[in-house]
Amino acid sequence: MSFQSNQYNSNYNNQQGGGEKKKRYFRLGKKIYANGGIVEVGIWSSEKGGYFIIITIKTEIGKDPSTGAGVYQQKMNTELPSIILNVEEARAIVEGVRLNDLSNINAVLDTKRGSKILFNGSGTSVKVSIETSAKGSAAVTFEATPVGSVNVHAGFNNFIKLIEIGYNKALRNKLDPEEFSSAESDDDTPF
Repeated sequence: MSFQSNQYNSNYNNQQGGGEKKKRYFRLGKKIYANGGIVEVGIWSSEKGGYFIIITIKTEIGKDPSTGAGVYQQKMNTELPSIILNVEEARAIVEGVRLNDLSNINAVLDTKRGSKILFNGSGTSVKVSIETSAKGSAAVTFEATPVGSVNVHAGFNNFIKLIEIGYNKALRNKLDPEEFSSAESDDDTPF
């Protein structure tokens, strides 16, 4: 019996959609822990071209009695409240935050697509809420860190920095998937 190559079948499967699926969602940085939940910022590559910034909140549902650590929702990102931002909306958030004093920020960005993000600040914290018509709402509070006589909103500023990184990548309309090879993501599509 002669040896037959399986390359034909392999090429046929790849051409018919049986091959490896192209990754489209990449988490930017690490998950950000805040009071009440975890925030994840990612970038999504649309099949139609272009990139979008996705912000998702996974709510804390209780505490582990043995360790006191937070226990969070065990849902896929597709089931969680999230907001999809185009480049202009992401830039508007970053610039809007920079133009406001975080100790009394009270701002809303409405995407006009069934979701909005709200920012409410005080001297010691900034509350971030996502409201969606399809998946409900979720909120977290970023506590400020006292440094001498001032409060530094480090966690909130890290969150804003990830949004800024996302819009910079989306603005260039180019991603290097190798840059995200070490980042884990819960699923391929965040919504």
